[in-house]
Amino acid sequence: MIPKRFIPFLLPTATTATCSRGTLAQAAQDYVSSLSTTTPGQIPNLADPFSYLENHNTLETLTSGRLANIVPLHVEHTIALLDEQDCSSYVEVVSSNSVIGTQTRHHSPEAQDDPEKMYLIDSIVSTAGDVGFDASKRLGYVKTENWGVILPETARDKREVIMDAADAYLNWWSNSTGASVEAGGPNAGAGNLVPWGKPCNRLEGSRYTGNGTADDSCTIQVGIDDDGSGRRVVRRNRRYVIDETVGAASVLWSGNLGGPDDNTPGRIRESYSHLFRLEAGKLRYVHSITVRSVYNVTSG
Repeated sequence: MIPKRFIPFLLPTATTATCSRGTLAQAAQDYVSSLSTTTPGQIPNLADPFSYLENHNTLETLTSGRLANIVPLHVEHTIALLDEQDCSSYVEVVSSNSVIGTQTRHHSPEAQDDPEKMYLIDSIVSTAGDVGFDASKRLGYVKTENWGVILPETARDKREVIMDAADAYLNWWSNSTGASVEAGGPNAGAGNLVPWGKPCNRLEGSRYTGNGTADDSCTIQVGIDDDGSGRRVVRRNRRYVIDETVGAASVLWSGNLGGPDDNTPGRIRESYSHLFRLEAGKLRYVHSITVRSVYNVTSG
């Protein structure tokens, strides 16, 4: 079992054949549907063994963590990515009392046992009290955005371009507190590596950078704070789901504030879900979900 205090890189199983888009779409729908019941995780096509991670903790079932206290969910909105190459999917779920970012991973269709079955659900689950949480407010913003299929196909960005944009953004945040690039803050150099679009809208919890104008920008600060050191650590366990059809990438990752050592008492551990959309090689939307927990001597 993966220790609860440290989650190593979770990489998809090696594949030489892509997964069926239809299979991934059905699995994602089955997951979302299960959230509307009192028994989330009762999903067809699960592999044996199967693992569940919630906010970087390994749990026995989907009902042994935060979900146990908030299901059944009234799901208001979803955004889904399907990654045939890596046999994975991502779903962002907004309900009346939670915002969830979930990646699922599946065995290769060539696997001798459980071909294309789901072997991992990896979720960031945010609820009342988490950073910037306001599900109703977030829903209002999300409904104004366009996460549809990009047409024609020739207008879509390549997988590598989408992934590089996501990494550039996350690397930018790891260099400082995120002061405005336009203001020439200490992270301006790293920010210049990010393919900023205009307009661009950034949604962190329920805080939004735009108001629907052509000048909306993702480079301004929206109020995410740090530990006072001016340092943000963005380096652990990035897991990707990339869907070229919608120009999007999901990245789940963990970081910390208050000390670089995993065992530092009082260190703030952060679990993140970031979702990016590119249009014509430029960032159009950035979503984040943040859950914080504090390590002490006896817990973690």
